[in-house]
Amino acid sequence: MTPPNRPISIFLIVNIILISCVMATSSSSTNRQTEHQQPLLSNGHNALLDYDPADLNQPLLSLITTNDLPGFHSLLPNTPPSVLTAALNLCLRNNKPSFIPPLLTHNAPFNRHTALEAIRGQNSTTLSLLLSPPHSMSPHGTSTSGHMTRPIELALRLNNLQLVSILLAHGADIDSHEFEVALTHSSSELVKRLIEASEEAKYQVYRIGALQIAAGAGNLEMVEFLLGLPGMSIDGRPRGWRKGTTALMEAVGKGRVEIVAYLLMNGADPELGNGEGEGSYKKPVELARELEDGDEKTEILELLKLAGEEGEEQGDEVRMEL
Repeated sequence: MTPPNRPISIFLIVNIILISCVMATSSSSTNRQTEHQQPLLSNGHNALLDYDPADLNQPLLSLITTNDLPGFHSLLPNTPPSVLTAALNLCLRNNKPSFIPPLLTHNAPFNRHTALEAIRGQNSTTLSLLLSPPHSMSPHGTSTSGHMTRPIELALRLNNLQLVSILLAHGADIDSHEFEVALTHSSSELVKRLIEASEEAKYQVYRIGALQIAAGAGNLEMVEFLLGLPGMSIDGRPRGWRKGTTALMEAVGKGRVEIVAYLLMNGADPELGNGEGEGSYKKPVELARELEDGDEKTEILELLKLAGEEGEEQGDEVRMEL
């Protein structure tokens, strides 16, 4: 997107801020997958906690940790199903692919954690094996009472495009919560894949305030990507989204200096407040004043001041021409 012509003052300040943030933004994007190597599941469950404690002390499980495949084969025929499931999940979590085919041959049952452990192990070959016939593990995970993280959410938190693509190819769907996870934890490449593969994602990107979510999360790469989508307005206010706040307001309210700078450089209106009603109307500068004292507050207020002054100068020029 080509930024509008701005007077030199804000252009220089904004570019200094963006340059100072680019290394941190790049590092955050590069390390996003490492940061979420062991993401906390929504309910905090450990994959092995569904079993009788006696099952967890079975010799079969210790043979997995010591990589004793011959000994493992010798114990399989007389192992009860609950222990086979525990062994399967342990192998998936710790990425022990050589132990998985014999477990499947002995019909190790899946439980509600099996799909999640397959994602956690980040082995795409194993995941494809489990999802395909004759095993046909559900790409949605096993339904249970209460909230349970689904496989696709965990793959999104890991920012693993390959795993997400495999799940989508096997019929996984995505809901609005999971799409929000993608906007804050995943790369723009992965979100693009979701939009291409899922009608629901294509619908959600305009409905749930995707630009606002990315701006509030400080995800500059995602903000740039979303603004390139057809029909995405930099000052858009999706119906029902926090009383009509804009992406600029979300960035200001969260103290995201680099996002505020980028949005202003690309034409965001610094005077546009949130949706009116219930006496809650506020402009970006009012939100900035509510931030805790510090560098972020100072820089954001300066950016908004310069943008406002430039808007007034441009208005004066138009009036003089008339």
